[in-house]
Amino acid sequence: MTTVIVTAGPDISLRQLGIDTRYVLTGFPIGVLTSVGLATAVVLGLGTAVLLVGVPILAGALAGSARVADAERRRAARVLGRPVPAPERRRRRRALAHGLLRVVPSTVSCALVVTWWSAAAAGLSASLWDWAVPYGPGAEGLPALIGLGSAAETRIWLYMATGLLFALTLAPLVRAVARMEARFAERLLSRA
Repeated sequence: MTTVIVTAGPDISLRQLGIDTRYVLTGFPIGVLTSVGLATAVVLGLGTAVLLVGVPILAGALAGSARVADAERRRAARVLGRPVPAPERRRRRRALAHGLLRVVPSTVSCALVVTWWSAAAAGLSASLWDWAVPYGPGAEGLPALIGLGSAAETRIWLYMATGLLFALTLAPLVRAVARMEARFAERLLSRA
């Protein structure tokens, strides 16, 4: 006789939701600042390399990208639940590529997380704020547009149901985009 162990899927707790949300929301400004700073340093360094002034600027950009890569490995380790090892030999060009490109997954992740959190909070609290929204004559809300009528109760229930849908999918979505962003960092910054 064999025993089958059934697992209930990934453990998504409120603590992990907080860790993932913090990772994504802080990753966006870090990504923008890193990308802009490194792009400026690389362009300035390449433009002045003929005068030999650009060589130290390029070296500084590579050193800066290596420091940001070390910090990102520590940040990604919290999301992935395992350490993200540094490569045996420093690959500063990969750290530079990560610093320049990280704004792309950070932007997508941040947009999704902010949208999901906002929709869940606004939908679940619709009964608290709907009275304050001016619905003048001829103004049709979403329920009227999809054929459910224009009564305030219908509107509130639809918004609350939508908020509940966003709230139920919030933790899996935030987990998925945080892992996507952390794996992007892991692929570029660890042993490969």
